[in-house]
Amino acid sequence: VSHAHADGGYASRRTACEAGARILGVPMLRDVTVADLDRARTLLDDVTFRRVRHVVTENQRVLDTVRLLRHEGPSAIGALLDASHASMRDDFEISTPELDLATDVARAHGAIGARMTGGGFGGCVIALVPVDAVAT
Repeated sequence: VSHAHADGGYASRRTACEAGARILGVPMLRDVTVADLDRARTLLDDVTFRRVRHVVTENQRVLDTVRLLRHEGPSAIGALLDASHASMRDDFEISTPELDLATDVARAHGAIGARMTGGGFGGCVIALVPVDAVAT
């Protein structure tokens, strides 16, 4: 799917994230934990909260993915890929119908997990697929 950046979507998301960090009293959202999200919900408007929640939960998913890859292997990260896509779709709102369809179709045909990748507002999907399901 071709990227469509003309509407300033990146700038508005960056602005929301910077505002969220400022309101939460941290220099960067990497300093916010999942446990801080209940407090954030009470301080932030809905859109800013969802942008912040995406970044915070995505940071945690990355850490969880590294841990799972080291200890359990690739087959253990499917749910994290799926959650990442859902967060980009619902909280950060950078997916597209085509990317959502591609992730759904990949999972329906044997993928362990799938998510959009790239900058959002278009791009492509990656899918983690068992070797015996590649042809499907």
